[in-house]
Amino acid sequence: MPRFRANRQAVTDLIASRIASISARAEDVFANRDKAAFWLESQNPSLDGRTPLEAAINDIGYQEVEDILTRIEHGVLG
Repeated sequence: MPRFRANRQAVTDLIASRIASISARAEDVFANRDKAAFWLESQNPSLDGRTPLEAAINDIGYQEVEDILTRIEHGVLG
């Protein structure tokens, strides 16, 4: 049982780290905490209707969110 708890804690820590990273990146891209929070909590068609926060909990979704933020940052919306 202790190993399960350790693995569970590691996963929880990883997800928390991803959420913190994506949140900070969104704040940088949008240059506004409220706009970033709204975007992070809004369903996104590029993420199959998931919110960026929902998508970012796994490896593929995290990379998709990073890619979307990079496109926004560079003015490439499509």
